[in-house]
Amino acid sequence: MSLDQGFGSDNVVKYEVVLADGSIVTASPSKRPDLYWALKMGSTNYGIITHFDLTTFPLHDIWGGAMLYDINLGPPLLEHLTKFTANINNEPTGMTAVGMAYNPQLKQYLIWAPVMYYKPVASPPLFDGMSSFEPFYNSVKVRSLVDMAEEVARSAPGGGRAMWFSHTLRLDSQFPWDAYLQGKAIFDPVLDLPGASWALTLQPINSGMLKAGARNGGGPLGVPEREENLLCTYCGSP
Repeated sequence: MSLDQGFGSDNVVKYEVVLADGSIVTASPSKRPDLYWALKMGSTNYGIITHFDLTTFPLHDIWGGAMLYDINLGPPLLEHLTKFTANINNEPTGMTAVGMAYNPQLKQYLIWAPVMYYKPVASPPLFDGMSSFEPFYNSVKVRSLVDMAEEVARSAPGGGRAMWFSHTLRLDSQFPWDAYLQGKAIFDPVLDLPGASWALTLQPINSGMLKAGARNGGGPLGVPEREENLLCTYCGSP
């Protein structure tokens, strides 16, 4: 998602979808526009999507990767995230997130903070606040988007089952930390089970992203265009 293009779903040109009666139809702004609108956030609830076309944009090397931090840096990193979210309007080519997760291999909680800047510029001013935090792992460098995507795929191998829940909230640093502490109290008793893990991740929703999405026709996200900055939080557990 970006201030230039909106959310990923805003850039789907058309869908090929199998409906409940077995018919195969095309959903686009001109063909079945109501279904096209619903599919933007409707997942497979309205049919089985067998093909979709996306708008593409030129993108060369980027500056990006992931950093891992001690869990005790959660409060200051969340505070940085709130400031970052407000600043994206001034530099719409960057993105970050903060994920607080239990790692079953290390048997400890840690913070995962991916960063991406859509230009081959190392340590741009947008990320200045992160230089005061010392990660114990850092893969951030100038690279291709494909290279970064492959790194993310290696860090989150498939093959398991997971449940995900998401919620949109007002820009705030204390509430997400409180939510993490509550989640920790809930999940800690079952983390000895094989493969058990959970994570709480937060991503910025800058007001400019909502405006960009509205320019592309909007969708059933349920978050109206507004001047207020928000956070998208999602919790997952295999």
